[in-house]
Amino acid sequence: MAQEDHIVLKIEGMDCSSCALNISKVIERKGSTNVNVNFTTGEATFDLREKSLLPVIKEDIRRLGYTVVNSGQDHAHHEHSHMAGVEKKFYFCLLFTLPLFLHMFADIAVLHNPYVQLALCIPVFIVGLLHFGKSAWASVRMLSPNMDVLIFIGSASAFFYSLAGMVLYAGSHLLHSYLFFETSATIITLVLLGNVLEHRSVKQTTTAIRELSALQAVKARRVRMHEGH
Repeated sequence: MAQEDHIVLKIEGMDCSSCALNISKVIERKGSTNVNVNFTTGEATFDLREKSLLPVIKEDIRRLGYTVVNSGQDHAHHEHSHMAGVEKKFYFCLLFTLPLFLHMFADIAVLHNPYVQLALCIPVFIVGLLHFGKSAWASVRMLSPNMDVLIFIGSASAFFYSLAGMVLYAGSHLLHSYLFFETSATIITLVLLGNVLEHRSVKQTTTAIRELSALQAVKARRVRMHEGH
């Protein structure tokens, strides 16, 4: 019987336990055992009997929409770059979402214009489409739907429902009852904010754990008590 190799992979892009579960399923399909995927540390460990399947597993994980950091690459640098990109997307979306959200509380005529609302929502929707839609489609294609599917369905439903309302009720006093562009934009922006806050929290926790581990004694002295001494 071939000996199993213990594999450790660094994976970027995991945001929740659902992400870890989907990756675990992909790894287990290739006959791996003792699979453990931790989304907080971005690490997957498992035992693999046929090491020739490792490139296939990595490719399947990439097809799910995640990034496998190759050995020798700086995982911390890649992770920092990834989250810096998410933060930029959040602040970009926030610039367009705030005016959309403001029209619900402020009586500013221009913000009630359906074409202005559409123009403000489109940039946010495109960011959401690229960020969540790509991951959602990849997970569905691999028969392992993740949370991004729900996020994309929610934001896309509000967006296209509003578009249909603009077409069907153009010029009608009922038009504003069918506009939910702010809902579509808010879903995307709030989830991006959640990803940013979660990453900061996880980073602080993992840093504290590493510092605590560094305090452990590397060497210890064992004292034997002999009879009569």
